[in-house]
Amino acid sequence: MIKFLSQYTTKQVWLQALLLLVCFGIGFYNFPLSLVETNFSYMPGDLGDARFINFVLEHGYQYIIGNQPSFYDATFFYPAKNTLALSDNMVGTLPIYTIYRALHFDRETAYQCWWLSIFVLNYFVAFYCFYKITKNSYAAILGAYLFTFSMIMFGQCNFTQLNIRFLLPVIVLAAYNLATLAKPKYYYYLVLAVALQFVLGVYYAFLSVYLLVIFFGCYTLIMRKFEFIIQLFNNKIQSIKTIAYTIIIVGLLALYMQNYIEVAKQVSLHKFSEVLHLMPTFTSYTLANDASNWAFTNKYGKNLLADRWWLNEFFMGVFSIGLLVSYTFFTFKNKDANRFLVVAIGMAIICSLLFANKYSLLAIFYYLPGFGSLSVLVRVITVIFTLIVFANVLFLNDLFLKSKKWSLLIFISLFALLFIDNHVEASKLTRTKKETILNRYKTIETQIGNHNKPILAIVSEGDDWKNFKFHLDAALYAQAHQMKSINGYSSNAPQNFGSFWEKHNRKTLNDWCIYNNIDTNKIIIIDNINPVTSVNNE
Repeated sequence: MIKFLSQYTTKQVWLQALLLLVCFGIGFYNFPLSLVETNFSYMPGDLGDARFINFVLEHGYQYIIGNQPSFYDATFFYPAKNTLALSDNMVGTLPIYTIYRALHFDRETAYQCWWLSIFVLNYFVAFYCFYKITKNSYAAILGAYLFTFSMIMFGQCNFTQLNIRFLLPVIVLAAYNLATLAKPKYYYYLVLAVALQFVLGVYYAFLSVYLLVIFFGCYTLIMRKFEFIIQLFNNKIQSIKTIAYTIIIVGLLALYMQNYIEVAKQVSLHKFSEVLHLMPTFTSYTLANDASNWAFTNKYGKNLLADRWWLNEFFMGVFSIGLLVSYTFFTFKNKDANRFLVVAIGMAIICSLLFANKYSLLAIFYYLPGFGSLSVLVRVITVIFTLIVFANVLFLNDLFLKSKKWSLLIFISLFALLFIDNHVEASKLTRTKKETILNRYKTIETQIGNHNKPILAIVSEGDDWKNFKFHLDAALYAQAHQMKSINGYSSNAPQNFGSFWEKHNRKTLNDWCIYNNIDTNKIIIIDNINPVTSVNNE
């Protein structure tokens, strides 16, 4: 950041730094802080997925301080092994959560702080990447704000792991520099960034591979340049470096993924035909979240996606789309070298779409090892959005270069439009009162009473589908009291756990215990804790 300020006078330095921080503060207050509120009374998400991420982070912290003997053998789904590898293990951002726990914040507050901290990382890493390519702080600030606080993330509050996006601009920047500058160092940066993204979260990692294939394919076909490949193997020494570096990174990644590979052998990966209903459609790109200013447009889209609309709220806003349309017009009119970028965005969108409820070019990628672990493929829109923001920044840079005299006024005007376009009504975001969550654990504690057994199970004879949240109630309570929980929650489930997951009654619990030779006398069994609580202000 110091380097980017060095080209300005002292007065300009203060202005650039002030704009960078003020814009961050506005976006931070508008979206994430308004969700949790200044008194930290709300948690992002509902009683399901968001709490699962809290459980995973807390398990990692307990392992670090020595309270848990195994990182991958978490305390839920007892007595199944390697259970943390059933989903993202969150190890990439665990240090952030650990810092807050080390500061004596409780589990839920540390989780709120972790979530807020990810926004800080997203903003400043995005700013660095966008400034690196444009050397224009105005364009970079607008791009960082759009990337971090866009309405495209309003619908993802329930999936807090999807906010860990700060490496996506790094991946796009490295890919762009590799293609246009054809220097091997950018290949090294790119491979390393993708590998690290696997550590942060496998969804964005695999979907980044999808985007990169289309990106380089479009660059090669449109620009008819292969220099970025040639330079990787232009002599014997460079060839050895390229191959050796790739093998080392892939090898290290394979070692890291070993537990996931073992789980994949036991839990079958998804077939493409099984995830068709979770593919992007045209409506996915146009459906706005209820908390945005564009919520009035979403009634028709919700009707089209009646059974899954809440997974498809990926409208990017008029600001971003308007810039993209303008950039498309000017790049082709002027035969700009970056027209391949616009084509790549278009191809990435088209290839992601589901046609006739059964066809999509994205299906080709299901032949890649491990890609079948993904199910909610509509999330590819978030990765494509990163490339769109990158293109927006390049267009903004051209705009500011042509209007240097009026740059500040243009910046203020554009930021006002950007803020209005992405303004959020926090009360309509998916969130849950922290008090509600804590009260659920107090209810369990009351029902347990003086029982002193090492294993906890919550069952329900009712067939209300919302009762699956009891699994997380048990897992999180047991975690806080150094117990094991038969209940569990994750992207997948251990073998033979499916019946108890779906019906969670005494019969399916007994079946699981028989299968695993568990003495039921060692289990505290609770029937039906307090009624299921919904989200949003409850």
